Amino acid sequence: MDICEAFEACATDDDRAHRLLIPCFDEFYGAILRALPFAPEDEFNVLNLGAGSGLLAALLLRQFPGARLTLVDVVADKLDQARDRLAAQTERLTLVEADFARTDPPGEFDVVISALTLHHISDLDKRTLYRSIYYALNRLGTLITADRLHGPTAPTFEHYEEIWAREVRALGASEAEIERTISSRAEDHHSTLNEHLEWLRNSGFLDVDVHYKNGMFAVLGGHRPDI
Repeated sequence: MDICEAFEACATDDDRAHRLLIPCFDEFYGAILRALPFAPEDEFNVLNLGAGSGLLAALLLRQFPGARLTLVDVVADKLDQARDRLAAQTERLTLVEADFARTDPPGEFDVVISALTLHHISDLDKRTLYRSIYYALNRLGTLITADRLHGPTAPTFEHYEEIWAREVRALGASEAEIERTISSRAEDHHSTLNEHLEWLRNSGFLDVDVHYKNGMFAVLGGHRPDI
């Protein structure tokens, strides 16, 4: 699937503005879809945590039209936007308003995905969530999470930020957008790649791996064993 074409087919104006702030958008989101161990014609159940307005769900359904998705988000307005975006596929959707960091996953799933979500919650909540996801997955079920990470050291993270600012300027982001994004990150809880990988392994996931990394942006995951 061409992620550029898929994006243009389902994107809103807000999505296009958001894309300016993720210089590696196509590779980043494309890596999530490539990491799913299914063929386009397969049917499987997906839990999308922090689903927002449904962009990732829309991209996934374009590649895997037989998938069934449960979208979870704490913001009702975002779920309303997702419902509108995916109106033609409502029979394949379940929308749940909930704080995924405080409630168990609503069911059992073959896949759990998230994008740019986990940095909003504390490290303790991330560890707890990974364990909850593990038990919500069917045997051999897969977790794929894409997020913005801290660097292994503070200077490395500062370097990531410098690269990001330079690249989004080149894409056309305004100084106001850049400053607003940097300011909003002060409230986030960035964790390092090694921390995420350790938490996944400690939760029981196998074949824990990094599917994509570009500076602060990474896609990683693992699967539940067949036991």
